[in-house]
Amino acid sequence: MNRAPVTVSSYSGVKVEFTCPDYYELSSLGYETKRNWLDYEVELSRSSLINTIGGSVVYGATLISGIETCSVKIPAYRVEPEGVYYWRVRRVNHEVVGDYEYDEATSFTAYPEHRTTTTPAPAPVTPTKPGPTTPGAEGGGTAGVTVWTGCGLSSHAPRSSKCGRHAKLGAFIKASRDITYSICVRFPSGERLCTNRPQEAEAGTTYVNKVTDSEPGLIKITWIVEGRRYVRHLRRL
Repeated sequence: MNRAPVTVSSYSGVKVEFTCPDYYELSSLGYETKRNWLDYEVELSRSSLINTIGGSVVYGATLISGIETCSVKIPAYRVEPEGVYYWRVRRVNHEVVGDYEYDEATSFTAYPEHRTTTTPAPAPVTPTKPGPTTPGAEGGGTAGVTVWTGCGLSSHAPRSSKCGRHAKLGAFIKASRDITYSICVRFPSGERLCTNRPQEAEAGTTYVNKVTDSEPGLIKITWIVEGRRYVRHLRRL
């Protein structure tokens, strides 16, 4: 977990990126629980005392690559007025007082549309755009929302409801309008993981969530979009 590049933008919003590797939480009884990107969040504050008193706003992470890189898109209304904002990454650890472990805070400066900075901002990571639908794919949706599963995380990943033993598994969503969504995954073992907070998805952009399970069997994936549920099943062969 670390502070990776910050994309400083105008009032259209700010994207922050950070690494979010899988990790193990060791309980007081000696048991290990595996955690992944679903257990990472970002805190935002106007105060430089964020490391002491915490942030006032919390956002759940979105996985943006297959190499354990996460991001959070901070909406425009959260970076008004212009000025310096502080953010830090936290991850779940129930054996720590307060239930979280924290990274050190860093900052960015928000500017209005008509101003520019003297230092170029790092380029944002573009979400993947899947190719044409392949036979056997699950997709479709209503109210401008489309969800599907695929064997991979790249733009060339084939859409499918069945994937090989060593394939990377992706859960994809795309909408014709700006939405917020949550996602839950039930693994073959019966274990169920859900995002802690709703995630934002911009209109016309495809987002992929990595399904981190290597055991064969049926996986149930549920997207919750503004109270409506979209369910797909993905089988690891």
